[in-house]
Amino acid sequence: MRVQYQRLSDVIGAEVLNVDISVPIEPAVFDQIRKIWLDHNIILFRDQPLNVEQQVDFSRLFGEIELHTLSKYHMKGHPEIFINSNIVEDGVAIGAQKSGRVWHSDSQFLERPSAATVLHAKEVPSEGGETSYANMYQAYDNLSADKRRQIAGLRGVYSRVKSWSIDYAHRGPLTRKQEAALPPVVHPIVRTHPETGRRALYI
Repeated sequence: MRVQYQRLSDVIGAEVLNVDISVPIEPAVFDQIRKIWLDHNIILFRDQPLNVEQQVDFSRLFGEIELHTLSKYHMKGHPEIFINSNIVEDGVAIGAQKSGRVWHSDSQFLERPSAATVLHAKEVPSEGGETSYANMYQAYDNLSADKRRQIAGLRGVYSRVKSWSIDYAHRGPLTRKQEAALPPVVHPIVRTHPETGRRALYI
């Protein structure tokens, strides 16, 4: 089977058109999906009514699943699923509220950041609330040669603890145990993808 797709823009993203990800996917088909992902950074599967087990099974195709550091927002019985939601039931938020309000790369605060994030939208507003993405390969490619030389070899320090009071103050302070589990990490500000060899800004 040949996987069909169409680009979502000139900059980033592709929609996969003819694959049902609710059923087991043959390795040869997934190899094509992975290639589309590597080439376009984001892949969209529209109108896929996945249950939890199907989402987890599909996610595992990309590698070992990383559990989010905020376990209180894990789905009950399925810690692989982290819930983002603005719904409050009986005075308690059922998921993390106001997530991703600032530009970021998921889990950049970890020594080994995630390779991918699988986002399954179950309920979305009729307008607003869009998730935006940036192509950091293109951002690097658009730099002048002088700027590339200037930043070559530079590294940045990422601290989840220091950014918490700025980005997530509404969630309350981290416990000492949580802070201890999130030491600052250092990453190059230009990363090279191990498979494609492409360079991207990582800031």
